[in-house]
Amino acid sequence: MSDTQTTTNITQVGTVIVPVNDQDSAISFYCDKLGMEKRSDVLTFDSAVLDRDTEVTGPIKAEIYLSCDCRDLDLWVRLLDVAPDGTAFNLMSPGLDVQRASYRDLKRGRQLLNPEQIYELTLDRLITSNVFQKGHRIRVQISATFSPNFSRNLHNGELESVSSKMQKANIRIYHDKAHPSHIVLPAVPR
Repeated sequence: MSDTQTTTNITQVGTVIVPVNDQDSAISFYCDKLGMEKRSDVLTFDSAVLDRDTEVTGPIKAEIYLSCDCRDLDLWVRLLDVAPDGTAFNLMSPGLDVQRASYRDLKRGRQLLNPEQIYELTLDRLITSNVFQKGHRIRVQISATFSPNFSRNLHNGELESVSSKMQKANIRIYHDKAHPSHIVLPAVPR
């Protein structure tokens, strides 16, 4: 396994930091997402089985380093609770768990990506409250679409309101020392 394709254990008390790797899906609020982890266009990370109940309550922050061969993309980051039988429940509110790359800095307006350049995208509007029960796992999923639930990203830099020309996008997620992609979960001591 290469350096950018490793997983890490999730600690169970205090702030949780989960590095992420390389890998489109439609996820709706709190429903079983069993099987999503098998899709080639969804990147999935699971913690070890939790040895005690673990509460995560409050704001979540994801900092993801990525590059792509396109001019724009959407980055979706989801937190899920995985039961011992594999049932996976999405804990995120749709629409808060996404960042359109071209609007990564609203103060500067729309900024298209330069293909193959590495960018840091920060998702800081994420929030949840959940007690992950003993025997469950914490799952983080990353994908690049939520169509048809939200507007599609054409990946070519053109606005979907004036164009229908689509481009396939190859997106790489980094988590090395220079590009430490991670998600921070507010774990509450119990």
